[in-house]
Amino acid sequence: MRTIQVVFLVASFLVRAKAENEEEVRPCAIPPQPSHGSYTFYYISEEKYMGQPNDFILNVTCDPGYGLVGENRVVCLAGHWFDQMPECIPCGTLPLPLPTLRILAGGHYADGRELPWHAAIYTKTTNPHMQICGGSLVSKAAVISAAHCFWSEASQKIEPKEDYTIALGKIYRPWNAEEHDAQKFDVSDIKIPPRFQGSVTNFQDDIAIVILSGEVSIDDELKPICLSFDYSFDKEQLKPGALGKTGGWGLTSEDGKYSPTLMVAELPYIDIEPCIAGVTPSFKPHITSDKICAGYTNGTAVCKGDSGGGLAFRNDGRYYLRGIVSTAPTSDHLCNVYSWATFTHIQKHEHFIRQFVEFEEPVKEEEL
Repeated sequence: MRTIQVVFLVASFLVRAKAENEEEVRPCAIPPQPSHGSYTFYYISEEKYMGQPNDFILNVTCDPGYGLVGENRVVCLAGHWFDQMPECIPCGTLPLPLPTLRILAGGHYADGRELPWHAAIYTKTTNPHMQICGGSLVSKAAVISAAHCFWSEASQKIEPKEDYTIALGKIYRPWNAEEHDAQKFDVSDIKIPPRFQGSVTNFQDDIAIVILSGEVSIDDELKPICLSFDYSFDKEQLKPGALGKTGGWGLTSEDGKYSPTLMVAELPYIDIEPCIAGVTPSFKPHITSDKICAGYTNGTAVCKGDSGGGLAFRNDGRYYLRGIVSTAPTSDHLCNVYSWATFTHIQKHEHFIRQFVEFEEPVKEEEL
């Protein structure tokens, strides 16, 4: 902190010397507190004008459930602002208006603004890199996905983190597609529960936290999804027939090809009892204690390539992550589009997530 102060003092001296040759040095006008956030003062020097400091820094933070767009430090030197006040934007919201969407094979093409938290996971073992799974941005540096996306059934362990890379803000599946808003990161770490053993344990604990090599630049079209572990709120959102939003670049039909464009579908939540009763006997063991079910039996389904993507439910304009695409019954085709799928219920993994992800739950309106 001492080094930073010396640098700002030198800069302040230079700015003040120039300002004094032109006009009287006056303090910066103190801005209002940011909407859904606040700032604290850090004084750089003792210089004052009419009792107000000339040189200071505003350190800006956002309320729980809001992310900072811009730099968190705003500097005033010798009466001149050198930064713009950042904004605090809510997690899990969609920019408006959304475009008209086209229907395709049970889902629809997504505009980049429809899933601003969706992440694409690529393997670096091919040239060019190949998309293999999805995920959900939950903080500036963490993505939640499925453990099986990084698991080797042969060696019974996760593959090296160096084999993967993450892209956010993408619409087109190819790694090299020109997309000005896409942000790409190497993987700093991959965390999975110690009890996850892949198919040996029927994909129980199928959740992974991917730590990015850097921080995502948040804006209104690329932002984290909301997390909440309030038990009553979770039950309120997960009612039979409630529609959850999911997306991916997976197979577009039972024997189709991977979608070149991000697709979105809304799938109804299915209570666990009818889900267990309605699947084949061979798939029942895969409905483990940390799974929820969702989907249709009419041709709209998640398929290979969609694994790890989030299942999000809306409340008061925000989307909350409730599930992670995990498993589905097999058939004689590449994808069984006539069966429900299972999703890892993140409510069951609160402690695991809190170990590695820093976040604050949004305050719901009725709690204000």
